[in-house]
Amino acid sequence: MNNTKLKEIEDFLLQYANRSIGGKFPGEMGIERTQYFLSLLGKPQEKIQVIHIAGTSGKGSTATILSNLLHGQGYKVGLTLSPHVIDFRERVQVNNEYLDIDRLHEYFELVKDKVKEMEQTKYGPPTYFEIVIGLVFYTFLKEKVDYVIVETGLGGLLDGTNVVENPNKLCILTRIGLDHTAVLGDTLEEIAYQKAGIIHPKNRVVYLEQSEKINEVFYDRAYETNAQLFPVIEGETFENVTIEEQGTSFDFNSSKLPLKNIQTNLIGFYQAENTSLALTALELLLDEIDERKLRDTLQKINLVGRFQISQYKGKKIILDAAHNPQKIAALVNSIKTVYPQEKFSILFAVKKKKEYSKIIKSLIQIADEMVLTSYRIEQDMINESVDFAEVEKILSELGFNNFKSLELEKALDYLAETKNNILVTGSMYLVGIVIQEGQLE
Repeated sequence: MNNTKLKEIEDFLLQYANRSIGGKFPGEMGIERTQYFLSLLGKPQEKIQVIHIAGTSGKGSTATILSNLLHGQGYKVGLTLSPHVIDFRERVQVNNEYLDIDRLHEYFELVKDKVKEMEQTKYGPPTYFEIVIGLVFYTFLKEKVDYVIVETGLGGLLDGTNVVENPNKLCILTRIGLDHTAVLGDTLEEIAYQKAGIIHPKNRVVYLEQSEKINEVFYDRAYETNAQLFPVIEGETFENVTIEEQGTSFDFNSSKLPLKNIQTNLIGFYQAENTSLALTALELLLDEIDERKLRDTLQKINLVGRFQISQYKGKKIILDAAHNPQKIAALVNSIKTVYPQEKFSILFAVKKKKEYSKIIKSLIQIADEMVLTSYRIEQDMINESVDFAEVEKILSELGFNNFKSLELEKALDYLAETKNNILVTGSMYLVGIVIQEGQLE
């Protein structure tokens, strides 16, 4: 791989990162700005078939599962995930692989010219995220993909990805929870309203049935936009979920393609939810589905940092990017199911402004010891972990005293000698760093 070209792209984008930090303009203007930037690129988002995914939990998993399923049926698929964990090209995948860097750099050069052009307008320079969105849609148009799967960045209604208004867009709404409350609202209904904002007139919408109040938000948005709803319901659409270390199995009930005892290598009850959302979307997108290929695909999906089991210094290490109370609770329940008698050494860091007291309270249920560490990552905004002292205080208040605070390199050295298997969680950034630097087997 040409690391020089990839670094050139990343360095250029980081020049515009500070435009994303601190909120320079309201969200409505952000959408207008993104639309203008895309107009300079010829409005590529209007010339491709888009599947748009919003929700608090499960967006990236659902997007990746659907991308694999579509490609497994013989289609060329573009996938953009946000944020990236290890490699910038997670945001620009074709057929579930990083796009060739030479081709990406070729598209980037044209997009870069349009960045300079926008700087001379009333909008001024675009942000990191606006440039990325432009690069993503332009790249997928040029790559002539059949489908583009887009994970929202934050929220939905005012998210920079919410520039696709075609009636043929398919929306997927995953599980809603309390996260990013300072931006999206303090209640589940307010957050659901933001997520449902990706629905535009006459879209088809696959959604996970949840509480009555959340469902009503989805119904109202669909009514306003004349959109058609397709629910995924636990106990009806999918049932008989079994979770093991080898993966998850369940029955998918559909009049078009009923599937008994689906086997996926993904672990967790929530992966039955996410897979069912993806399967429902697949049925809406395709007239014909090859069941043998579908089943084969579901056993080969690679989800980085989602209950990812590897080896580190001769012991098991589980890497999971859960980073809010809802995701952590789901992870803890899955670990209790798969490893009912086991306690873990947990390597933990969590981003500032998260509800980390609830996260920690859940995690100590499966912890023998907590090893606290830290990180600082800059993408479209600066992401850094909570100070050691704040986490230490909460652990002490909860009566959990078997913890230590170490910088990451020393933490990994310490964990190499611990008697327990290891869980790395609390932050997708932490998981990404450990995957890159941890010499996993």
